[in-house]
Amino acid sequence: MTSVSIMAKQAPQGFPQSVFAELLATISGLQQDAPSHTEVLSVLKDLSSSNGISDDVDTQAIAKLLSTLPLKNWNADLSVRFLELRKRKDAPAATLLQLVLTACNSVELVQSHPIMKPLLMAVALGGVSSPLPFHSHHHTREVVCLASIIGVMQNRLTPFDDAPTALAEVLIAACIHDFAHDGQGNRRYDKHTPMRLERRSLDQSEMYLKAAGLADASWSRIRVMVLATDVSKDGPSAVSPAEWLRRAYAQHSDTTGCPDDLMPLFKDRVLLKQTGILEDSDLGTSAGMPYEHARRMTALIAEETKVLSPTPQTLIGFIDHICRGTYITTAAQQLFGDNMQVLRRKAEQENADTIYYWS
Repeated sequence: MTSVSIMAKQAPQGFPQSVFAELLATISGLQQDAPSHTEVLSVLKDLSSSNGISDDVDTQAIAKLLSTLPLKNWNADLSVRFLELRKRKDAPAATLLQLVLTACNSVELVQSHPIMKPLLMAVALGGVSSPLPFHSHHHTREVVCLASIIGVMQNRLTPFDDAPTALAEVLIAACIHDFAHDGQGNRRYDKHTPMRLERRSLDQSEMYLKAAGLADASWSRIRVMVLATDVSKDGPSAVSPAEWLRRAYAQHSDTTGCPDDLMPLFKDRVLLKQTGILEDSDLGTSAGMPYEHARRMTALIAEETKVLSPTPQTLIGFIDHICRGTYITTAAQQLFGDNMQVLRRKAEQENADTIYYWS
């Protein structure tokens, strides 16, 4: 794994509480039947009394890790903290806030930037607790954390023209990509509906982000990023949205059958890079972590889907058919190295009747 320091600053010591107070007032004015309205208000109230710094020891450890990454075995250290946080039942909003603010510092995203308020609104959405075994607020926090790491590294390798805005858009997408997840897949009642869950997350978060002042251009980009995280497809010969993303990265010229919503990936190289960062971050919560971590995540996704089995075969299938055996971005390839191959090799070495467990 690469050994390059990508974050050097600490989270701000005195983030203005007035931003969350403003958001609280704005969101209180939305109709009461807005999706998760009560839950979102509760998170905003908690964050309005926060100064951007969590007292939680695991949160502090992750923030410190983000400030010095990547060190040797950094993903193993990150895994320990992720798993500790997953063992808890408390709301993660303050933790998510500190990690996002740490990422903002890394690209000098200042508090006066127009996208800052929508980003903080996204933090509140990402902080809404969920009881799902896998696609919960814990998964959101983990994806945001990896998006910060991969995004900053990618910006070092191939700089964005406007890094603060580009990374903020990725972080917003990471915060909302599984918002209001219903615990079901995109195949229900023997019918596959492409991007069903992804559209659900977008539809239920849009009014909040727009109320916070998110620009239409940013929203259009975030929509594509989130839609492309769909790895499902209707049969082996079909092409998933995530596979269209990989085709765009490979500069395939044949876009026959590509959904209109994903066509911007073939036209906008900046958006393509942002979307690759989000997808690597989403998959990296298993594919980028140590084997014991990947085992536990496989157990959780099996528990949630009631279709997949908590076995090495499921993990191997994930690596081969979902991840395609490789990360998308150059940054993820350098950060994670041969981790995916290590996971696959260890899974292959397990006994045929091995069962993975969360605990």
